[in-house]
Amino acid sequence: MTEAESDRWLAADPGRAELLPEGPAAGGARLHAAVRDGVRVGHLWTGSRDLPTGERVPYVWEVAVAEGERRKGHGRALMRFAEDLVRAAGGDRLALRVDPDNTAARALYASLGYRLLSTDHEKTLC
Repeated sequence: MTEAESDRWLAADPGRAELLPEGPAAGGARLHAAVRDGVRVGHLWTGSRDLPTGERVPYVWEVAVAEGERRKGHGRALMRFAEDLVRAAGGDRLALRVDPDNTAARALYASLGYRLLSTDHEKTLC
């Protein structure tokens, strides 16, 4: 992504800015854009994260495909790209988190061989 694109991406979600107070490239984070025929169809945010075990692993923070471009293989291509980045750096693991209600994403990750590590639970207290 260009600097202007990454600035817009960061500003679009306050949670991103909270996780990246020094900007999108801080701490090894990287933003990648998927482009088809000169048009951006999706993006990938990679970096690393500490698992609950304390182990630091390569991590997919976000993968997104434009609504009109879904179910065309872009998400799969972005995930394969992320895997290739990890392999090129000498790694052999990649982790991510997905919303339990996102059945399409869960099916994609399962088809790529990802397995469930844990399930978070939450309760809203009134």
